[in-house]
Amino acid sequence: MTTFYIVRHGESKANIGISDSNDSDLTDLGIEQSKKLSFEFVNIHFDAVFSSNLIRAKRTAELVTKSLSVKTIPILSEVEITNSSKVNKKTILTIMSFLREVSLKYSNKMVLIISHSVIMSLLLFNLKYTTREEIYLKGFINTGYMIIENIGNEFKIIKTEGLKIRKV
Repeated sequence: MTTFYIVRHGESKANIGISDSNDSDLTDLGIEQSKKLSFEFVNIHFDAVFSSNLIRAKRTAELVTKSLSVKTIPILSEVEITNSSKVNKKTILTIMSFLREVSLKYSNKMVLIISHSVIMSLLLFNLKYTTREEIYLKGFINTGYMIIENIGNEFKIIKTEGLKIRKV
């Protein structure tokens, strides 16, 4: 069994509207959120750490883990949820393929992944934790996370922390 902790990055400058860049750094609050998560995870030994290649995710991973090297993976980057189920399906198939590959390499290990709310929402839908209609309404707060266990080919969401309903 491989256990994944999949975390949304800390608050970024783009999240609060002080940067137009898609690749903005963490705010002071984002740094504090990441440090707080580090304390929450202090007794968890992660065997591998992955993050998207965007600075806010990389910085969150570095602050949460402190000593482990972070492997950046572009497929974990932020994407748009579209009305095209074909685009969403391709994205989720790519993410699930990545999770299966990591599960094989890190069997019976703990893996930390820092990514983005959209990727996490697509996982919620794919793993039948939410419906297609709800995917647009649910999201994770900054440094919110989910724990997913993988046994064989089966992935199961064990816990979510910081899952919220978005205002429409």
